[in-house]
Formats: sequence, C-alpha cells, structure tokens
Amino acid sequence: MRSTSFVSACLLLVACGGSAPAPKEPEVESEKPAAAEGDKPAEDQGKSEEKKDEPAESDSSSSGPAITRTAKDIVTAPDTLFMFSFNESDVMQKAEEACEGRSKGDPKKRADCMTKEKGKIEADGIGFKQENGNWYYLTVRRRGKVLTNLHKVQFEWGAETPNSVVLKITGKDTGTKPTRFPSEVKIEVPNDYQIVLEHPEHGKMVYEAKIGILSK
Repeated sequence: MRSTSFVSACLLLVACGGSAPAPKEPEVESEKPAAAEGDKPAEDQGKSEEKKDEPAESDSSSSGPAITRTAKDIVTAPDTLFMFSFNESDVMQKAEEACEGRSKGDPKKRADCMTKEKGKIEADGIGFKQENGNWYYLTVRRRGKVLTNLHKVQFEWGAETPNSVVLKITGKDTGTKPTRFPSEVKIEVPNDYQIVLEHPEHGKMVYEAKIGILSK
C-alpha cells in the first residue's frame, strides 16, 4: 500500500508542473552604438580638422575675362565704336525700381516704362578717332547706318594703368549738341571688349565694343 501511495504522489507532482524548465534561448548581443565625435581616434580627428582648415578651391570663372592688350590699345582699336549697354549699367536697376512702382504689375506698362527710361540716355555710343594727328573723343547717336556726333572734343593722352586711361581735354566741343567737358575724363577698361565711365547722374555706364560701325 505504501509503495502505491508513493508512486501516486510522484505522478501528482509531475502533473502539477514538477517537470524541468525549457532551456533559455541564447541572448543576442545588442549592436554597439556609433562612436560619438569625441570618441574618434586621435588620428581620425586630426584628418577631420585638416579638411576643415583646407581653403575652398577658387572659382576661376568669377575673375572674368583677362586683358590681353593695353588700355590705350583697346580704346583705339581701328574702326571700333563702343555702344552703350543699358542692361550692364547702373541706370538699368534704377529704371526697374521706378517702373515697378509705376506699372503696378501690368507687364505692358512696365515694358513701355523701361523703353522710356532707356530713351533718356542721350548717346548710343562713344568712340576715339584720330584726325590729322590729333585725337578726338566722340559721343554719337546712331540711327540706322547714320552716326551723328553729339559731342566731339580734342584730347591728349594722360595717365594709363593696366585697367584705365585718362583723357586730358584740350579743345572745345564741336559736336551738334556742344557742352562743357571736365578737364579730364577717366576711361575704365575691365576687359578687352568693354569700357566703363562714371557719370555724375547715371552712375556706372558700360559700353561694349562693336567693330565696323565707326569708319576712319
């Protein structure tokens, strides 16, 4: 009887959860967090600092076209007239500001206004011409193939730098609309095909070389 009771007791323990626990799954090692900036090896940090200290590569295109001739040679190129560039000059920005307010968003009114502002510039171009051994500074108006000398004054060459030349006015204006010139006129030469004058009212005025317009 005792042996039967003992067996029964053992069976009861097994039924009530006395069996051995299931083996645990092996733990997966978690990924290590990425090293922080301060945790980089000294060698890597040194390379990073070197890259920060390296100067940015210069953009050679921003320097613009180079001058290959002297300022005097550029302005006296044969059969060359320098035509006024409205879009490159200071008057363009001033005209845009004025016409923006007047047109009030109307494209046609704005275009008409810009044309009117451009028409306020008296001359279409300037030139430098030699006659009988004397040099003349010309301010011209162009109507088709006809050029009218609004201003024509004799001058002598003054100081010259790689980017400028000075005209020393020596004669009276003999053009169709004579005016009084200052004693000196400075011509800036930023490149081989443009010249720049500083006007007291209009600011920077840019002129671009056109060949075949001004005959000798």
